[in-house]
Amino acid sequence: MKKLADGIVKSRYVLMLIFAVLVGVSIILIPKVKTNYDMTKYLDEDSKIVEAYEKMEEDFGKNGSAQIMINDITIDEAEIVKQKIEKIDGVDTVVFDSTSEKSYKDGKALFQVFLKDGDFDIEVYDTVDAIEKALDGYSPSYYGAAVVSKYMSEAAHEDMAKILAIACVIVFAILLLTSTSWVDPIMFTVVVATSIFINLGTNYFLEEISFVTGSICAVMQLALAMDYSIILLQKFNENVKKGMDNKKAISDALKSCFSPISSSSLTTIAGLVALMFMQFTIGLDVGIVLSKGIVISILTVFLLMPGVLLLFAPLIEKTRHKSIFNVITERKEASNKHLIVKFQYKTRYIIPVILLVLIICAGILTANSDYRYSLDTARDKNAQINVDDRKIEEAFGIQNSLVVLVPKGDHNKEKEVIDVISNYKINGKNIINNSQGMVSTGLYDELTAAQIANVFHVSEDIVNSAFLAMDKKVTDKVIVNDFLNYISTEEYAIGLANSKQTELDVKYEQLKPYFTNISSTEIEEQYLINKEVIQLVYQGLGKDVTKDKISMYEFLKYINENQLINNIFVAKENTLTEKYNSINTELNMATVKGLYSLTDEQVQGIFFQITGAVPTVDTIIYNYQLVQYFYNGLDQLPFNAEQKAQIIGAYQQMFTELTATQISVSYPVFNDETMGLMFSAYSKNYETDTLPVYQLVNFMHMNNILTKYGQLAQTEMDGKYAQLAPAGLELTKANIIENYGISDELVQDVFTKLNVTDKVRTYELVEYLSQNNLVATTGVELQNIIDEKYDQSLLADKMFNGNHYTRLLFNMNLDVTGDEAFEAIEKLEKEINKIYDESYILSESANFLEIKDIFSSDSTVVSLISFFSILLIVMLTFKSVSIPVILTLIIQGSIWIGMSFSILNDNPAFFVTYMVVTCIQMAATVDYGILYTSRYLEYRETMGKQESANEALRTSLPTIITSGSILVIASFIVGLVSSVSVISDLGLILSRGCLVSVIVVIFTLPQILLLFDKLIAKTTLKKKFYCNTEKN
Repeated sequence: MKKLADGIVKSRYVLMLIFAVLVGVSIILIPKVKTNYDMTKYLDEDSKIVEAYEKMEEDFGKNGSAQIMINDITIDEAEIVKQKIEKIDGVDTVVFDSTSEKSYKDGKALFQVFLKDGDFDIEVYDTVDAIEKALDGYSPSYYGAAVVSKYMSEAAHEDMAKILAIACVIVFAILLLTSTSWVDPIMFTVVVATSIFINLGTNYFLEEISFVTGSICAVMQLALAMDYSIILLQKFNENVKKGMDNKKAISDALKSCFSPISSSSLTTIAGLVALMFMQFTIGLDVGIVLSKGIVISILTVFLLMPGVLLLFAPLIEKTRHKSIFNVITERKEASNKHLIVKFQYKTRYIIPVILLVLIICAGILTANSDYRYSLDTARDKNAQINVDDRKIEEAFGIQNSLVVLVPKGDHNKEKEVIDVISNYKINGKNIINNSQGMVSTGLYDELTAAQIANVFHVSEDIVNSAFLAMDKKVTDKVIVNDFLNYISTEEYAIGLANSKQTELDVKYEQLKPYFTNISSTEIEEQYLINKEVIQLVYQGLGKDVTKDKISMYEFLKYINENQLINNIFVAKENTLTEKYNSINTELNMATVKGLYSLTDEQVQGIFFQITGAVPTVDTIIYNYQLVQYFYNGLDQLPFNAEQKAQIIGAYQQMFTELTATQISVSYPVFNDETMGLMFSAYSKNYETDTLPVYQLVNFMHMNNILTKYGQLAQTEMDGKYAQLAPAGLELTKANIIENYGISDELVQDVFTKLNVTDKVRTYELVEYLSQNNLVATTGVELQNIIDEKYDQSLLADKMFNGNHYTRLLFNMNLDVTGDEAFEAIEKLEKEINKIYDESYILSESANFLEIKDIFSSDSTVVSLISFFSILLIVMLTFKSVSIPVILTLIIQGSIWIGMSFSILNDNPAFFVTYMVVTCIQMAATVDYGILYTSRYLEYRETMGKQESANEALRTSLPTIITSGSILVIASFIVGLVSSVSVISDLGLILSRGCLVSVIVVIFTLPQILLLFDKLIAKTTLKKKFYCNTEKN
């Protein structure tokens, strides 16, 4: 080791030149280091999420996205804005549908912008800048992955320079307070800056680094590695004081410091290496860069600092002064020494117990805490990007995109997937507020010529001729997309309706749902019609309810003409009346005696029991009273088995208790208001109580519930039919000419095409005119529409269809990292897997769900590796069993205590923050415990334990305060200055945790060592403690 140290001193100029070259090269390389902001890149390569993104990129390319909302804008202006954005280089597609509230409402327009580059590509930032420039003069709000990526990139780069500058100034000030020469801080700056520049530059040789790593690596290296320079300088100064010349002093210092610096760095590297075992490989990224920084710092201290020290040695001697920290502490040392020793000894039982309680409470809190999985953008809630996000969410709901990739080709399965996802509900509410897919555009529908004419409002003659040109019959079904492709390519000129035609089309669209044949199931689901009514209508029309389809017009017409609803409820009312009469039948004694073959005495006794008075021949009771009496005394009355069975049956029919839910099932006529009135009439609560059948029957009968409901329902149906009745009227040719202004020749053509002779139903006429645009057309304008539809079909095909997969797009109205979103992802994936053998779900919620699943195991593995690797290093360093347990436990406890502040403040930490803080804090602050403990053990060989504890604190405190304050303040500056939420949180939590560690080491470790002094002596090899007469 001595030869190596001497060789370093001799080669100092060569080494300084090498480091100068390395710094120069590093400064050139630093701007070329690639920074990644995409958290999904750190998922396991075998992860289904990663596979899904790879599949989508292979099929659809990189598609960054952004949402742009503009306030106080008309639809026409919004269309102009859409065209402006589409013209910008880098913009692939702009989605804006003025007819949908998902794109336009209340004077606000939302544009979904898809970009040609990925969200995290540098090129996308220029595109976003170009969009912002193009929309200058409007009032836009921007959000989306590309916007967030740009913000974080700019903020991280800007913040890093500020953080490093402020940290350097403060560290420089701390060094001025603790150093013994005014030149020391300058020398430290040269050495540490060299190592930082080299570490930043060598990041170029990594494929890329995460923005988290890039934001903290320089200042963390400054904080973590400063100790090594301080240790070497202190040893150099000690050697100079002993009378050694400068070269001998630095050579001897190198030889002496190889072991302590290496040991100290090993604990730091061990903690950082633990991060590399995370499945979520951002830990590998942070661990590699920071570990590399520690290694570079050690090499810089060993290889560069000797030369710098010798270079600055004359100035160091000339500018020597007493350490300001030592001056302050020396003044108080004499007066406080006795008090400190006394306090340490007297609290050796109290302080450890208090610390243990705090650690246990903090550990429980941490173990049961939730963590944040969403990557919040800006720390400041009032930052423009956060304000814009809130504005868009308030206007159009949460923008939580969900993409489903399925194998291309099966349109029926695609429709099934869209139906499953669109109809998925949580707590009775749909979670999907927008869905898009190729099949939902209607372009894959197979339609006849007449149907296509109807869909696109074009002349059926033109469609027919196109079909013939395509070698198809007009009754054949053609895929809409194929038809658009053909008709646009061949430029069939078809007319566009004038204002009257437009009115006609609107009327047709309003009538169409009521004249389209649908199944009984669709009638029930779409119009909420009772199955009983549907069954009777089908029966009256001679239709098979399971197979046949009818139109709602036909359905309503039958109900109106036959007063079906009214008749149904009249019949129900009659049945109810019979039941009421049976329940409330008046009975005298003679009737009861005859019915049940009872004696006069028995009858009189029964009437007396029921009425409470002596009965006469005119005394009347009701049937339900008698049934109740018989039922309650069934075993005491002279009835045979048959009579008893009859009584039991009658009692059940009259006195069975029903809940409001059961009543609603049997009698859907009850709404909440009516149900409440009925229960209130009997002094009951319909939400908690039950009602016997006879009270239900009495209330319904006396209030004519069924009759009133039937009349109301019939009136409602009649009203709907009245609106449709004109469309069912049959018109003659004269009527059509008079009302629609159509020529006789065209009317004749209509009748021929519709295959009628004298009259045509109004709806069929409207349908035909609308489908064929026969009122007024112009060929050029209509051709433009067809061309536009075709262009839209090409755009849709590009957006939704890849070479191998079809992409279905949805928006979930759920928080990205909410439990409901996670539940929805898991359940929807299962439902989709029932339809497709291969499918992929992509969304931020899916990303964070997988990250959440990984985190639990990552957290445990990283914590254990960090804990036990450092424990092992400390064990080897001290050759002790008890010391490493004590030190690692109190530092782990400090970590839990620091984390618990975030939990108590209801501010859960970002999951990566927890693991990075755990490892860095454990790695960095255990050195303070090692320093104090090594001094304690050193003094314990020649002193009693109280005096050893005090001397150990006196000699180690300057280093702990210096190093600890640098780490605490540097981390705090990261948290204070960084505008990126995750970086800010990491800095603040690490700063708080390190401060707790420093406090714990200074104020509790002495008492713990005093308490366990005997145990330490017995469990530490080659250590003989001084025996004295101290009282234990």
